[in-house]
Amino acid sequence: ENNNEDDIVSICIISDRVEGLLGTLGSISLHSATPSLISVTLITTERRILKRLEEEGGELYQLHIRKRLGSIRVVTVEEAVDSLTTLGRVPVWKWAEFGHSGTWDAEEFGPSPSPFPSS
Repeated sequence: ENNNEDDIVSICIISDRVEGLLGTLGSISLHSATPSLISVTLITTERRILKRLEEEGGELYQLHIRKRLGSIRVVTVEEAVDSLTTLGRVPVWKWAEFGHSGTWDAEEFGPSPSPFPSS
């Protein structure tokens, strides 16, 4: 099977929750027609997350996630912030507006990304 770089699907997940990651990665792996073309980057505060996935996921992780997905890479939050700021980008979780509830300010942020009309 000859695949080029354009065939690879990249997915980025930000989480420290092993149970949630096992469910998400398992679903991606089991429901994808070509899981070997999926590259996953996990952004986490826990460097040992792959070891925990292996320990707590058992057979699900070994047979259906690790062996089927193209790659799983771990990046710490600090590494992600450093990489983004080096590129001149500010991570969304560093925005002053992040985590605040309220209405979408179209003048400040542009059109709402939500498919639902604002109230």
